[in-house]
This record gives sequence, C-alpha cells and structure tokens, in this order.
Amino acid sequence: MGRFFHNPSFNEYATLLGQLHVLMATGRGETDEAEDVRERMDAPWDQLDREESRLLRGLSSDLYSIGVARDRLIEKVEDVEFGLFTDAMSREDWPTALDIVRRNENKMHAAEVAFVRGVCWARLQQPRIALHFLDEAYRLGRRDVFQDVLSMTCEVEIGITDKAAARAVEVAQESQHPLVILRAATVLLDYALRTHDDLRARRVAGALTAFQKGLALANNGLVDPTERALLSVEILNAHIQLAIAYDALDELEHARNSCLAALDMDPTNEHALTLLGWLDRRLNANSRQAERPDAFRIKQHRSAIMDAGQILASITPQPSLG
Repeated sequence: MGRFFHNPSFNEYATLLGQLHVLMATGRGETDEAEDVRERMDAPWDQLDREESRLLRGLSSDLYSIGVARDRLIEKVEDVEFGLFTDAMSREDWPTALDIVRRNENKMHAAEVAFVRGVCWARLQQPRIALHFLDEAYRLGRRDVFQDVLSMTCEVEIGITDKAAARAVEVAQESQHPLVILRAATVLLDYALRTHDDLRARRVAGALTAFQKGLALANNGLVDPTERALLSVEILNAHIQLAIAYDALDELEHARNSCLAALDMDPTNEHALTLLGWLDRRLNANSRQAERPDAFRIKQHRSAIMDAGQILASITPQPSLG
C-alpha cells in the first residue's frame, strides 16, 4: 500500500484538497485564494490512475464530514464488515479500511470514525490530512495516549513544532506507558535541537529526563508482552537519542555510553556507529572545534520520528465498529 505516496501528483493533490477544505471550513470557499487552489488541482488530477483518483474522491467526501453534526444510529456492525475491517488493518490496506469505515460510519461513533481516518492517512504518509481527522477526533471528545503520539508525530513531520512540543510535555509528564513517553521524548528532543537560544540546553535536558523516565519504566518488566518487540525498537532509538542529547550538553562520556548501549542491542546500527565515531573524535581531540555533524543529527532524528510513528500507528488499538 506504499505506492500512493510515491506519486508526487497524488501527494500534491491531497495537499491541495486539504488546503481547500480549510478555506471552505473557514468561510473562504468562494474567494480568489480558493479558486486558485481549485485551478492548481487540475494538473495533478490528470496524472492520477483510477485507484488513486478513487481514494482521493473518498477523501474529499470524508473531509466534508468534518464539523458536520449528524444523527447516528450506533449499533453493531455486521460481523462480515468487522472482519473485513480488521483484515484490512492487519494487512495495512488503508484504502480498503477507509472504504469500510465510510460504508459504516452512520453506525459508528463520530470520534472513532475521525480517529480511524487519521490513522489511515498517517500511514499513507499524508500527515496534514491525518491531522484534520485527528483534530476532529479531539473536538468530539476522543483522546488516548496513542492518539496523542500519532498527532505529535504528524505535527513534527509538517513542522508544527510548538504545538507538538506542548503536547509532548503533557504526555511525558502524565503517562506511565514507556512506549508513549519515549515517543514524546523524541519529539521534545527534535524541538530542542531546533532551538538556537538560551532555552536550548534547558529543553535538551527536559527531553533527556523524559527519555530516562521512559527507559526506567521499560526496564521494570511490567510491559505488556505483546508490545515487547515493538518497545525494543523504541528503546534502541532512545539510546541513540540520549547520545544526541548528551552530546548537545557536552556530556561526552554519557553520550558515548548511550551509543554503546544502542550497539549492545544492534551491533551494526549505522546511526549508533556514526555517532560513536564522532564522539570518539571529540574525546580524543578534547576540543569543541571539531566539526559537529548537526546535519546528520537532525536527519537521523527526523527519520526516527517517522519510523516510530508508523510503529505506533500499527499498534494503536483498533476501534470498535459499533
């Protein structure tokens, strides 16, 4: 199901459709700005195949449902439909999952409908579109830690770092779920590394504290066995991010130890090996004048956010269709 977001025309049309939705939702659907967006939608539409255009027609319909009050008959969805839905989710067939929800949305809680759509579009690598639906789920009163994490991930991907960081602080403080805390810590570190003022060190230290809390909870043995394998991926990422945080604070020995912890888990991890080499050069030179691989750090960090976001989307509890 990865082919959609490999087509630039699909991505462009989805983005423009989201922009048009915002304009219409704010009473600007008949403005010159909206007309310009509509005109720009023509070219990418002509480059779509039948399956892509069908998926985006469905998206258009789903976006129109945001903010619209509807009378819903909440009842049990037929077993066949529920089975098809869970099968589509397990196969990561997001277009089919979206179709099934659309067929049954009047039988479902509106917040659950919005949440599922947000998950599917996040997995289709359309974070801006996903946020439209995740924000609607919040507005309708739905909230859990996995929804928070998915929202943070999408916000970071599109550069809404202030909002993502505020949500991450709240999650890191309130949650006792190690997977969620480590995800929030990664968002906080990304935010801190973008800071170039006197708050940088304080923000890095805050992210470091969140990583330490998450790792302590992960190591206490109380994790759900079904999440252990997924958590191990997040722990590996956390050790690498801890090394980055310690390096930013010039605590090089701590940074090196975090790299070694990551390599104990994965001896061939490219990111940990690269960072360890950099740290060894710094320690040997004992100089801050050595070239710091900031570009590597940011690239590695943002890549980690996307990977973990995909993992979390895949383990988010499947909604009750009814």
